[in-house]
Amino acid sequence: MPAYVVMSRVRTTNANELDIYQKKGPQTLAGRSVTPLAFYGDLDILDGQQIEAAAILQFPSIKEAQEWSASDAYQEAREHRLRGGDYQVFIIDGIEHVA
Repeated sequence: MPAYVVMSRVRTTNANELDIYQKKGPQTLAGRSVTPLAFYGDLDILDGQQIEAAAILQFPSIKEAQEWSASDAYQEAREHRLRGGDYQVFIIDGIEHVA
């Protein structure tokens, strides 16, 4: 069953750190079965807290999403994200599509 990593940037606190993250973060996906579904495009907030940006990554399973998130490469990149902005990030199980 697919799983989705959803990243919402609420506020930028250090643009230089985010620049580093934006270079290092995508490199951590190399060699993994992942499909970017949305990547920091235009937003239309309908309800709730305003955010600056969002990304959605599809992985084949929650286990593979967790393995990527826990990888040394992503953890190193993540430090720049944490220093660069306030985010909400989560993994959610997808559903099987029935024809």
